[in-house]
Amino acid sequence: MAELVCGAGLLTRRTWAGPASAALLLAVWPANVRMALDSGTGRLPGLADNRVLAWGRVPLQIPFVWAALQARRSAGDD
Repeated sequence: MAELVCGAGLLTRRTWAGPASAALLLAVWPANVRMALDSGTGRLPGLADNRVLAWGRVPLQIPFVWAALQARRSAGDD
């Protein structure tokens, strides 16, 4: 639900949406690391058990956080 609210906020260019999205991305980062650590063990279903994909999403959080924070700047420009 939080992802949907943040996404709607970003689409409608609300000033709170950038920081809220960045905070949400940072909050789920430890879960993504845990998922990557658990991948390849057979404990996760389907593609979630792919070690390359699981570890690939961990560093992707960095540009997503940066983009969310940049959205705050562009929202204030209107």
